[in-house]
Amino acid sequence: MKLVVLGGTGRIGQQVVLRALARGHRVVAASRRAGAVAAEHENLTTAVADVLDAGSLHGPLAGADAVIFAVGRPGQGPTVVRSAGIVTVAAVMRDSGVSRLVAVSPSAATISRRAPLSRRLWLRYAVHKVYRNPFLDAERMEDELRHTSADWSVVRGSRLRAGPPGGRYRVVPDGLVGRERAVSIGDFADYVVLHTADPTARRDIVTVTGSE
Repeated sequence: MKLVVLGGTGRIGQQVVLRALARGHRVVAASRRAGAVAAEHENLTTAVADVLDAGSLHGPLAGADAVIFAVGRPGQGPTVVRSAGIVTVAAVMRDSGVSRLVAVSPSAATISRRAPLSRRLWLRYAVHKVYRNPFLDAERMEDELRHTSADWSVVRGSRLRAGPPGGRYRVVPDGLVGRERAVSIGDFADYVVLHTADPTARRDIVTVTGSE
C-alpha cells in the first residue's frame, strides 16, 4: 500500500513511518515544515504539507491507498489543528479518490465508562482541566470524522511511552477500556499501520493499551 502519514515528523508520526516501512509499505511522510525523518529508505518520500491548506495536500495524497492523520499541536492552548485539519484532509481525499483514513487520538480525551472510579474522577477534575483545549480539539476531530464520506477509523493511544514494538498490548473497542496501562509508541504505531491495512476495519474507534 501507499500510505501518507500526515504529521510524519512528530513523536508518533515518525514511529508510524518506521513501522509502515518495516511492513513493506510505500510511505509519504508529510509535515508542515521540512524536518528530519528518522529513516532513509527506498520506499520513503517526504513532503511539505499543511492540513489546514488544501492546496498543499493534493500532491502528497495523489495515488495514496490510505492516509494516517497523526497531527497534533504541543501545549495546552486553544487549537483547531485536529478538528479543522481533518475536515480539510477528508475533502481533499474525496476529490483525490482516496477513501481510507485513520486518525490518531489520545485515549484520555474520552472518559471510558469501564474505567475505575478513581481514574474517571482524576481525568474529569484534573487532566481535563489542564488539557481542556487539546482534548476538545480531539473530540471535535472524532465528531467531524462521522460526517465525512471517508472509510475512517480512530485509534486511541493509552499512556504512550518511549520504546520499540514488542507485541505487548491489547486492543479494546470504543468505550470499553477499563484499567489503562502504558503502551510503547512502537507497539502503538505498529497497530496503527495494521489497522490501516485491515479491510474489515471501517468506521470504528479502538483504544490500544498495555497488556495485563
